[in-house]
Amino acid sequence: MELLLESGMAATVFVTTGWIDGRGMLNHAGLSDLAALGADVEIGAHSVTHPRLDELATARVAAEITVSKTALESILQRPVASFAYPHGAHDARARQAVIDAGFTGAAAVKNALSHTGDDIYALARVTVTASTTARQIELLLAGEGAPRAQRRERLRTRGYRWARRLGRTLEAGVGQWR
Repeated sequence: MELLLESGMAATVFVTTGWIDGRGMLNHAGLSDLAALGADVEIGAHSVTHPRLDELATARVAAEITVSKTALESILQRPVASFAYPHGAHDARARQAVIDAGFTGAAAVKNALSHTGDDIYALARVTVTASTTARQIELLLAGEGAPRAQRRERLRTRGYRWARRLGRTLEAGVGQWR
């Protein structure tokens, strides 16, 4: 993190609050240390249990989002403005729950670069993994190396969501969406 800040970059760390103090996860002290790094390190919420929000009942979607915000604000003693959808999975209900909880923006995935016309409650982001090279990161930081996010959700994304919901509904029974 220090290298990022030394290079003049800011960062947002999205925290799954149910995992704080878990084995191999960020603990309360580490979270406080991140917060102490200053204004260039934002701490955002990433739900309580990291589910695919678009597969859940509406009440659980709202709880995952609001409880994570409340928990982080209690720990940090300051407002938490940003949310990242776990797995990038969201729908209109999750987007509205983020707005209702008082977040000022949210990140999806899209594996694309955001732009000024992007939805502030579903901003594009690119997944960086252990196999992402330094050169690829350099290109991304220069605004290259990935497509620009589409203005509307891709048909493939909607189809994948529909298939996951159907599978979840078949597993849980018809009462899942009530």
